[in-house]
Amino acid sequence: MDTLLSVLDPSLRPHAEALRAWFLSAECHALDLEGLVTAAGEHFGALGLNIDRLGFHSRALHPAISAHGVSWLSGLGLHRFERGYDPVLPELLADPILHRVILDNRPFRGRISVESDTPFQRHMTEFGIRDLYMVPLFGNGEIVTAVAWGSRTGLGEQAVAFCDAVMSALRAAVEVRVLRDIGVTLMATYVGSRAGGLVLAGNIRRGTSTKMEAAIIFCDLRGFTALSNAIPADEVMGLLDGYFDRVVPAIEGQGGEILKFMGDGVLGVFHDPSRTPAQNCGAALRAAQGVLATLQAEISGRRLETSIALHWGTVLYGNIGAGNRLDFTVIGPAVNLTSRIEGECSPRGESVLVSDAFAARVPDARFRSIGRVALRGFAEPVELFAPLFEGTDA
Repeated sequence: MDTLLSVLDPSLRPHAEALRAWFLSAECHALDLEGLVTAAGEHFGALGLNIDRLGFHSRALHPAISAHGVSWLSGLGLHRFERGYDPVLPELLADPILHRVILDNRPFRGRISVESDTPFQRHMTEFGIRDLYMVPLFGNGEIVTAVAWGSRTGLGEQAVAFCDAVMSALRAAVEVRVLRDIGVTLMATYVGSRAGGLVLAGNIRRGTSTKMEAAIIFCDLRGFTALSNAIPADEVMGLLDGYFDRVVPAIEGQGGEILKFMGDGVLGVFHDPSRTPAQNCGAALRAAQGVLATLQAEISGRRLETSIALHWGTVLYGNIGAGNRLDFTVIGPAVNLTSRIEGECSPRGESVLVSDAFAARVPDARFRSIGRVALRGFAEPVELFAPLFEGTDA
């Protein structure tokens, strides 16, 4: 018998062995983190050890979330929580318990202060938790994950010993899920949710691609070069972030997928297989209108303008690159044509221009013909149209 089991009351040893085995079982492996926490919390709650809460707390590797977690509470079920960055993160880590566990990598065992005004301890007291055992499970640089057991009445020595006895198996079960979630988040952040899902599913060989038809959108910030040469670099970054904060939600809100940021440009596609070509093109047109509407408001005291091109065509969707450095994107003549169309917007005083192939697939929309335009690199001229949006100048 190992040391951790030997200190347990004999009646608890079979439960600890069974829970260890369950954490490493196929049944547990099939659960996501929420399912694991719910099932494990119910296991702990049924032991008669006054364990009323099981929670996991982690620093996050996420562009908008600094810390997050999930907890099970007896009688209340599952509870998720997320925290942003400044000023919330410094406030969280100023808590002596979190500072000890998350920053100093040391366990905490003790009472929750009902007089504390820190967010973490206020959160505990709101749910009636008075006694806590919190332990760092693992860490990777600043990304530290901890487990916390809480009680409304008090954790005895046997409760703490039981938690210690199953700790290693619990650590293995949780680490797999946390690392998997980090991978999904990073893929979604840098290559997009759909493309990231394909990459994680094994689509990582150079040259592998899927041919598909899609509505293509290309947005470019007007006058960016002159602007970036005239103002400080940090202000440029702030303006770009503000610009993308307007453009990206307008595209994604209509079901579009952002594939690439190219300086001040945004490349996206609308290729939902459950939609018809007309519906995908209609969504792209609404996204363009949404971009124009949201840019009516100033960003950091400046009014920004954009040029938007829309086209419908066949693209190759997949991996391109060199050796071990790949990009997951769309390529093909249709993408090149969209870029050329965007280049015609500013000289012609238009905010949005669409190809004849795109306009033909949105019969209910109103357009004004610009005429047939010769585009660099293309043998035949293309007829371009400016959408007639209500409430805009386009």
